[in-house]
Amino acid sequence: MSMELIGILAVGATIAGLNLLSFRSLRREIENLRGEFRSEIANLHEGIRAVNERLDALSDRVSALAERMAKLEGLLEGLRETFRREAEAV
Repeated sequence: MSMELIGILAVGATIAGLNLLSFRSLRREIENLRGEFRSEIANLHEGIRAVNERLDALSDRVSALAERMAKLEGLLEGLRETFRREAEAV
């Protein structure tokens, strides 16, 4: 084996080793970012769940108000009918 061949092989092995180290470092960084992303997604899901709960509560309150309003409308309609009958009787 000539010295040039040994030098070329040594440089090749060094480059391959550096590539492996950099890929390992990149893989670790990607895993860390993936973990952070999953954490943020979990927080987002919690926020969405809280908003949905508030919307459900608001929907219940609006439904209750609609029922109460319908009752008042019925009462007002009855009063209007009573006043109309009173006016016709006079």
